[in-house]
This record gives sequence, C-alpha cells and structure tokens, in this order.
Amino acid sequence: MSVDQLVCSPGAPWTNTRYFEDLRVGMRWEFHHFQITREMRDRHVALYGEDWPPELVESVRQEGIAPSTLIASILGGYMGGSNCLRIKALKERKGSFHDPERKARFHEPIRVGDTLFVANTVRRLLAHRDPSKEYGYAWVQQDVFNQYQRKAYERTLHYAIHKRAILPCLQEDFR
Repeated sequence: MSVDQLVCSPGAPWTNTRYFEDLRVGMRWEFHHFQITREMRDRHVALYGEDWPPELVESVRQEGIAPSTLIASILGGYMGGSNCLRIKALKERKGSFHDPERKARFHEPIRVGDTLFVANTVRRLLAHRDPSKEYGYAWVQQDVFNQYQRKAYERTLHYAIHKRAILPCLQEDFR
C-alpha cells in the first residue's frame, strides 16, 4: 500500500503517523466506515441543542437528520484520533471563516443510519517562516461519502502539523 492510499483508524499505532516533512500536496488517506446512530444524534442534541430554526426542529428530528455540528465533531475526533497526522493544532485565524481556502458545505443531508466514509487530501503545504518552529501548515480537504457513494459533505481545514523532532544530542550541533 502506498503512502497516498494510507488507511487510518482510531487507535492505530503511531508508526503510521505522518509529520509535516512526510506530507506532499495530493497525498490522500481514508478513514474506515462509521455509522451515524440515533444515540449519537440524541446525545449531541442534549449537549449542544439543535442547529435548525425552531419551526423545522420537529420535522428534522422525525427524519433523523444529523446536526451539522455533530458531523464536524465526529470528523474532528477521527482526524485527531486516527494517528495519521501529528497535529499540533487546528489553526483558526482572525477572519478564517471567510477565508476562501476554508470551506464547509453539505451536498445532501446526513441521516441517522447513514454509513459514512471519509477521504482526506492534502491541498496545500506551507513551511513556517521561522525555521526554528516545530511545525508547518497543511490545508486538508475532507470529503464525506455516504453508503450510496455520493458526496454528502466536504470541508477544508487548516492545521499546524508537527515537524519531526531533532534528537537532543544533535540540537547542540545546530546552535
């Protein structure tokens, strides 16, 4: 299996972890399928509430449509727990929600019972301008497909990704 087709899952060993230096534009990896359950939806709504206008809440609940914030939080958990990237932080800059490189949109509703598959692709890389910093930046596009292999959701996020650590004994040589 090539690095471009790396399959990651929560609890995977750190041996699959990719650091900033390991990434390249176009690199792709996937998350295993997971299913949206009624319990996931109910617990999320109990914590955060519905993200629908009050007049639509009952019909949305009956249809079992998952709140958008539930999908975002599940994806965040998979990205952080997959051990695919050594993430330092999800970067949020002032005005980043209006950044044309940062997008998130639904192509169709995601419902309770849907089985989702996530494909991740590195879209852009940027080394930190200060070479002493232990991280660089990566823009990662996440495409979420349903059980019918139709794209249901997509988003692009900006991460700070750790660089490989220099052994302490070698750091003295670089000063």
